[in-house]
Amino acid sequence: MPNIQTHTFPNGFRVIYEQPPYPTEITYINAFCRVGSIFEPENLRGVSHFIEHMCFKGTRKLANAREIFEVYDNIGAYFNAYTEKQYTCYVSTFDNAYTDKCITTISDMMLMSTFNQTEYTKEMNVVIEENVRNSVNYENISEDLTSSMLYKGSVYAYPVDSLKYHKLVEKWDYANVLAFYHQYYVPENMMLSIVSSVPFHTILRIVKSSFFGKDVPRPHSTREPILNIQPKMMLHPQTKMRIQLFHVPNIQTAYISIGFRTCSLYSEDKPILELLQILMGGKYTAMISMLLREKHGLTYRSVVTTHFYEHSGDIVAFAITDSEKIMHAYKDSRNKTAVVRRRPTGGKTRRQRRDLRGVLPVIVDMLNKIIHNGVDAKDLENAKMYMRGKFNMNLAKGVEPVEYNGTEWFLRNTERFTTYSELYNTVYAPITRKDLHAVIRRYFTPTNLCVAIVGGNLPEESRIKRCCEGIFR
Repeated sequence: MPNIQTHTFPNGFRVIYEQPPYPTEITYINAFCRVGSIFEPENLRGVSHFIEHMCFKGTRKLANAREIFEVYDNIGAYFNAYTEKQYTCYVSTFDNAYTDKCITTISDMMLMSTFNQTEYTKEMNVVIEENVRNSVNYENISEDLTSSMLYKGSVYAYPVDSLKYHKLVEKWDYANVLAFYHQYYVPENMMLSIVSSVPFHTILRIVKSSFFGKDVPRPHSTREPILNIQPKMMLHPQTKMRIQLFHVPNIQTAYISIGFRTCSLYSEDKPILELLQILMGGKYTAMISMLLREKHGLTYRSVVTTHFYEHSGDIVAFAITDSEKIMHAYKDSRNKTAVVRRRPTGGKTRRQRRDLRGVLPVIVDMLNKIIHNGVDAKDLENAKMYMRGKFNMNLAKGVEPVEYNGTEWFLRNTERFTTYSELYNTVYAPITRKDLHAVIRRYFTPTNLCVAIVGGNLPEESRIKRCCEGIFR
């Protein structure tokens, strides 16, 4: 792998390093810990997200959040963190001159957080407040409902955090939370991905002198690194489409998700599905936006997304619309059934019935045509051009490569993978229409289909079911 180097320290901590293809004075780092919602016991649902917050609240060297943030504010650095189902990631971007300071500080935060009990109580209220806000984020609710069906029976069916978890917060014994932190936040369960022009040997010296490179005693440390363990995933067999409706009184908006179970992150179908996602709903001229917004004027926002986990994945078409437009478009009161058009050759006019289908029937028709006809050669070529342009632009920055390198090594647990700079030409460019159609026919089936709709004044489930059956006619 050109320009990519790796190293594993005696304590199990890993580093993956890439030298940027263009001269830059900026360093990008992602520090991963292999802990997320899929590793949580029932009595500690949401604890991974909470621990992410607590790592910002103080260490022995940096007593509180203000002192931590001052390290980054005083040098104009970007710093943040996020929790996924599979891992937690701490992200920073900064001037090369401050590489030592930033890596040392992140290692201190992740491995030496003090969990001050006063800060613990305050931050618990902050996390609850965050979840209160999310409890009325109907797009998130739609996503959670879809995931609960697509991954029913597995650890991936649970959201990363939820207000309902914190209704049981009194069961979150402080000692249990601290034990969970000590169990998972250990060097052998962590990895640093870095894109920088700072020499690799300098990076290793900095990491070795930080807490990342030291033996950190933990009272509840596991013998085998959790990094090397795949979570158990027992999906409930699906024999027919699944539908969930979430009725919200007194709102006019509807959030529609139509998802299919697909493949794992290790499958050769994964890049084909990622290219299909671009075709269907990953760019301005994608199928779903051209149909729903430009042709029919039904939605402001629509998108198609993909997710891939250790044993399964998904592709989901999502749209936001007026509840009255789920099944039918508004009728023009002045001309309810027809519009007048002049013949191209002049002469008499003719009346033509308007297309009054709503968002759901339009998406169903789109999926039906994709299953039966595949994708157009020109659309495929345009999607590849879009993807190639995105890859080239991302290479000029380190944000995408540093995340890609980290997740590839971290989740696949192998040092052998296609580099970000080679990814388009090696993996995506060779994909053909035949490849796409084979994958569509493999996964776009009734036994992989899940539909979730959140909103007010929703149609009956039986009506939605009849409509969605049209995908496969």
